[in-house]
Amino acid sequence: MEDLVLIFFDIASLRRLIKCMIIVVPSDALRIARALAALSQRQVAEAAQIDRMQIVAAEGQQGRARVQSYEKLRAFYEDLGIEFLGTVDVRTGTISGAGARWRNPSSPSQMDEPTRIHTEPNGVSFVAARSLLNVSLAKLAQDSGIERRQVSAIENHSDFSKVEFDRLRAYYESVGIEFLGQGDVSTNLFYGVGVRWKPTKILHTRPPNR
Repeated sequence: MEDLVLIFFDIASLRRLIKCMIIVVPSDALRIARALAALSQRQVAEAAQIDRMQIVAAEGQQGRARVQSYEKLRAFYEDLGIEFLGTVDVRTGTISGAGARWRNPSSPSQMDEPTRIHTEPNGVSFVAARSLLNVSLAKLAQDSGIERRQVSAIENHSDFSKVEFDRLRAYYESVGIEFLGQGDVSTNLFYGVGVRWKPTKILHTRPPNR
């Protein structure tokens, strides 16, 4: 009888643990989602009806916002058509491949929650990649060796050099970021655009400060 009680207790604990993991989206992924949506923290606060300081806390490296705030933010971004990515190790609680992207037409969730699929005119979101790293334009320019003006132009898809474009993409990939998205040749639009940390068996490590 005692063994049976312990089994039920373990299952109940596991369910609570999984529920918390589902609600508490990593700060990295929340920053990506906001970058993809092209919204400021103030705009998200107003639209999601949440205190802006809770967004600051949720997007910070410590992730110390209230659980209800994570739940609201997740629901808000998913309603926009953004999905969160990552694999959770139940034993350790570490996350591999954390990220976010616009929902892909081939995503299984598409069948359960039909929504208009978001498309992008560009298949690479450098803004989302910088949000994942959580660095300023000046810091990124310093670390990548690319002029700040060129980095800004690339992010805005304005007048930029393809050579610098390739260099910036290579830099992000060298520090462990993976770009996501697929194009439709007939419309020249891109689906599922986003970024994530390259999945590994352990939690990612940040590039060293220079």
